[in-house]
Amino acid sequence: MREKMKKFQTRLAVLLVSAVMASLLLAGTVSAKTSIAWGHDCNGYYWVEVDENNRVLSDRYYYNTNWYVVRWGIEGDSTCTVGGSATIGLAGYGWDGKRIAPYGITYSSSDPSIAYIPNSASGTVVGKKPGTVTITASSPYGSATMRFTVTCNHQFDDGRLIEKPTCKSLGRIHYTCKICGYSYEQAIPTVEHDLEWVTRKATPETNGRYQQVCSMCGKTFESQIIYRPKKVVLSQKVFQYNGKTQRPDVTVKDAKGQEIPEEYYKVKYTRGSKEAGTYTVTVHFKGRYAGSLSADYKIK
Repeated sequence: MREKMKKFQTRLAVLLVSAVMASLLLAGTVSAKTSIAWGHDCNGYYWVEVDENNRVLSDRYYYNTNWYVVRWGIEGDSTCTVGGSATIGLAGYGWDGKRIAPYGITYSSSDPSIAYIPNSASGTVVGKKPGTVTITASSPYGSATMRFTVTCNHQFDDGRLIEKPTCKSLGRIHYTCKICGYSYEQAIPTVEHDLEWVTRKATPETNGRYQQVCSMCGKTFESQIIYRPKKVVLSQKVFQYNGKTQRPDVTVKDAKGQEIPEEYYKVKYTRGSKEAGTYTVTVHFKGRYAGSLSADYKIK
């Protein structure tokens, strides 16, 4: 009777191992070039994956104890923010769906400058700067990896002006996150023309010009000629001596024969203008005009 029971258990083990092998092949866990070998020890029946040379490729998986894991994985959050943390853990799953939590787990990060693990024996991952790393969890029974992403709830500064916008070109402003240091540049739209009136003063030799010009691009929008001062006109050129100071009134004409307003010049007479003789009137221009003109008058 005992012999029959032992044969039944052996056949059952073979059937179970065959079922496991089929499921692993379908799931892609075991290569088509490998096979399943099974045996029995003090813990019960077990199976292992072997290659074509009968070399063992995996740990023993007992179908009548807890250690019959066919898939390892990392559980927990796969993301956190800069300065934040997430908790992960290694777990295994058997062909019957049962979850197994091994012991002796160690954790590591592929790039600690992005996400690091303060204690390799703990499942705490701390975010340092935005990016993606690979977290590896290993134990004596199996290992797994996880893609872990660190993000940042950016808090940007007020920006640093790189280039002012003009009426012809975009400007640029640089922003930096105060948490993680991430930065970017943003374009500033062009602005309207900055119009101003510019005067090129007229002199007795050349005409001037009064222009409305954009201070940024130099484009001229309006332009007016300022005709040059041409002649000093005296109200009287000859005076009869009377013992008193005598001076003529002064007007100034431009090249077009128009009178120049008094606000644009100052008249200076020769000292005296009392005794008989020849005297000079000098007109000094200002504002839209520059230079000077003069005219003589006499006292007889």
